[in-house]
Amino acid sequence: MPQQKKTVASATFVATVTPNEIVKGNTSQGVRYSKMPGALIERKGRPSMTRTVMAFGRENRAVARSLREGKPVDVICQFDGGTVRIKGKADAKKAA
Repeated sequence: MPQQKKTVASATFVATVTPNEIVKGNTSQGVRYSKMPGALIERKGRPSMTRTVMAFGRENRAVARSLREGKPVDVICQFDGGTVRIKGKADAKKAA
């Protein structure tokens, strides 16, 4: 039996995400998602970066109404390979 690779989840962090473009759709299982290719990600004390940012299901419902092209929004994120996955909306206290 082949050994399975263990995936290690990266730590979550608060970031300001500015979407350049927002693509909405459904996964093959019918889960609603938002995909933001080329979004600007800014974190306190770190250089800015451009990555694809995605939100699925419950996390997507929590932030979908706040997402606007060109408008920065504070969210809780986690690296998921080469993309950044939104885990929820950030508190105003945590973002400051």
